[in-house]
Amino acid sequence: MLEQFPPEPESVCVWVDRKRPRAIYALETIFRDFIGLSVQITDQIEAFRNAEGLKVNYSSVGIPGVFRVAKVDLLFETEIFEQELHWGQWQGVPVFFQTVNAKSEVPFDLFAAAFYLLSRYEEYLPFVPDEHGRFPASQSVLSQSGNLKRPLIDEWVEAFVRVWEASLGRPLRRTKPEYRFVSTIDVDNGYAYAGKGLLRTLFGFAGDLSRLDWGHLFARLRVVRKLETDPYDRYDSLIEQSELLGFRLLFFVLFSELGPYDRSLGMHRSSMHRLLRRLSDFSEVGLHPSYASNSEERGLAAEKEALEAIVHRQIAQSRQHYLKLRLPQTYRNLIETGIESDFSMGYPRQTGWRMGSCRPVRFYDLELEESTGLVVHPFPFMDTVYIDHMRWSPEQAFEEMKGYMEQCRQFGGTLISVFHDRTFSEMLPAWRDWRSVYEQWINMAR
Repeated sequence: MLEQFPPEPESVCVWVDRKRPRAIYALETIFRDFIGLSVQITDQIEAFRNAEGLKVNYSSVGIPGVFRVAKVDLLFETEIFEQELHWGQWQGVPVFFQTVNAKSEVPFDLFAAAFYLLSRYEEYLPFVPDEHGRFPASQSVLSQSGNLKRPLIDEWVEAFVRVWEASLGRPLRRTKPEYRFVSTIDVDNGYAYAGKGLLRTLFGFAGDLSRLDWGHLFARLRVVRKLETDPYDRYDSLIEQSELLGFRLLFFVLFSELGPYDRSLGMHRSSMHRLLRRLSDFSEVGLHPSYASNSEERGLAAEKEALEAIVHRQIAQSRQHYLKLRLPQTYRNLIETGIESDFSMGYPRQTGWRMGSCRPVRFYDLELEESTGLVVHPFPFMDTVYIDHMRWSPEQAFEEMKGYMEQCRQFGGTLISVFHDRTFSEMLPAWRDWRSVYEQWINMAR
């Protein structure tokens, strides 16, 4: 019996007034990556008229008999300045960049609105950073409009496809994106007590004594004397669960010099080297660039090179420690050091879709006006956001986590969860029951 292959996706030719980098990026991203079509973009009217297959007019003028999306100016500009965003409704979904007075099948500029969110346009504008220099969720247009927890771009695209198919009188032949799940673990510490060397261990005992914290003191003593396994050392169990249930597991390891915000075992300690080899032998390992590497010229490259020397493989994935992300410089630094995928696109104190979508996209450098090869992977939540900032119970958090999973399943998104090495220890009251949450989560989300 002959193997059946899915049909090739249809081709769409898009007419624009002028071909500009922003427009090319937005149109390729929406038609190719979100909808699943082959796309050609032209500003030559004869080439457009002679093109075969589907046609879309994305311009300021109408073309008889051609499906049109009226444009605003954003994708044809080269400057970065404050944009006026007036919200409305279309197909039951909140929208902005409305074009209601134009003769257009879609009453807002879907491509410009998607670009505004995906490029993180607002993060290039002046803002008041938090104490770590980060862009706060509270200043995002999605948070201020009450839409942070919705993958709006995915909703727009689905509604756009419905309207387009209705105008064609048939469904599109396209390659629909498939749901994927990735469990990511930030290894900020490595171990709670073990492998830290004599001086740090003595300081640990001294701190326990000064606080009269007998529970931690005796636990530290049992681990140091090798009577018990370190409470953070749940790595074998995490790997076994991944292999048993068949989901992708990715560890982001903080591998740096010690500093005020970088408190792992330390990049020179043999205990850290052994842990890294354990993890890399049975799972994927990415770099967790240190807090200090954001301000040190050679910091990021040195950490990446040192990590690669230990695991004996190329490191191409990263997530920023403390989610310390400033655009465009952080991503430029990653590109320069050979990072191909970054998983920092989320907020440290709020849950939701920071760039308005549940799908990975290529990073667009708005200052250089160019699309890059760096793939940006959004995530909707971290365990520490629920625990430390929102202060939700594990039960409350789990209900919201399920909602994000359902969104990704609906739109064929990539669901990325973020947990931390320390949470699985349940050493603190706030961490209790989170190991059980993770086990329920991976059984449901895989």
